[in-house]
Amino acid sequence: MLVAAAVALLAGPGYTAVLAQAPKKAQSRPTAPKAAPQSAGPKRPVYSGKDIPQGLLENLVAKVGAGGVTRAEYDVRLLGLANQNRKKPEGLTPEERKKALDAAVEDELLFQGALVDGVLRDEDMCWRITSEYRSSETTPRIAPNSFSDEELMAYYKASPAKFSTPVQVCARGLRLLTEQEKQAADGLRKQAVTNPEKVKGWIELGWVTEGQNSAGLPLYLTDGLVKMKKGQVSGVIVDEHMDAKFIFHVTDRKEREVIPYDEAKKKVRFEYISVRQNQMEENLVAQLRGGNASASKEELLLFAALKAGTHRQPLLHRAIAESYLYRRKLTREQALPELRKRFPVQILTAE
Repeated sequence: MLVAAAVALLAGPGYTAVLAQAPKKAQSRPTAPKAAPQSAGPKRPVYSGKDIPQGLLENLVAKVGAGGVTRAEYDVRLLGLANQNRKKPEGLTPEERKKALDAAVEDELLFQGALVDGVLRDEDMCWRITSEYRSSETTPRIAPNSFSDEELMAYYKASPAKFSTPVQVCARGLRLLTEQEKQAADGLRKQAVTNPEKVKGWIELGWVTEGQNSAGLPLYLTDGLVKMKKGQVSGVIVDEHMDAKFIFHVTDRKEREVIPYDEAKKKVRFEYISVRQNQMEENLVAQLRGGNASASKEELLLFAALKAGTHRQPLLHRAIAESYLYRRKLTREQALPELRKRFPVQILTAE
């Protein structure tokens, strides 16, 4: 019902909210000046070294150019194929095991092609690699159940805004569509200020919550409504898109209140995980930095991620391999023959 009421009141984008002290006359939204050209901001770091980082290549079952397929990567393939066939890995036939190895080799060929083609100079891909490394080096080492009540309570007291209820206002509004209604807007607004109950046509919106799309209203309007006091009437709001005018009245208000610790404890523990992650990340960066004062944090993390072979993690390996096909606009069948010529394959296991 509240959403339907809001849609009935605000059936269209483009209105300008004037929610402070009402002007004497309705104001149309001024035309915004053209924004000055802005730079794209600092670029994310990419790998610019000459040597192509392969990561840790331990216990290979196949060599593919400068890279290869590790036993761990092959085992993941076997497990995936076994799950597809509702078997255990040890129950796979020799033909099925060969199929898994061939698929792993093909993906490694595409992976090597992407590395040589410069995928590590792609900002988004390097950002994904860095993010995976950052997460793998922090999240698994955090044990939320080990957080003491003392440190959780200290964080709770230091961050009251995180553990408070949002401001809410109960509001209603008028929509003025006809020329006669629009011309009467200032008079209606004055009447609403003097005695809002005598004004006819209010549409009840219910409770509007700070920071949320409440009652079907967009944030840029609710952000203004929640700043109003109980009993306050907005200025006349002009919607140029709908050629309409609006007036709002706040009938009640709930201020922000700190949630008791016992009720907020689960959220406190969850939020504190990010605090620990940030602390661990800063410690990690300090260790990586050593005497390198010129490198940025993101550069240090990217270099460490590539050295550790994070780009060989299954999801990233697959994404890098598929990027080769996307960039070259080729199918696997079209790409693989040429890649086999560029990157010799040597099988090292008798599967």
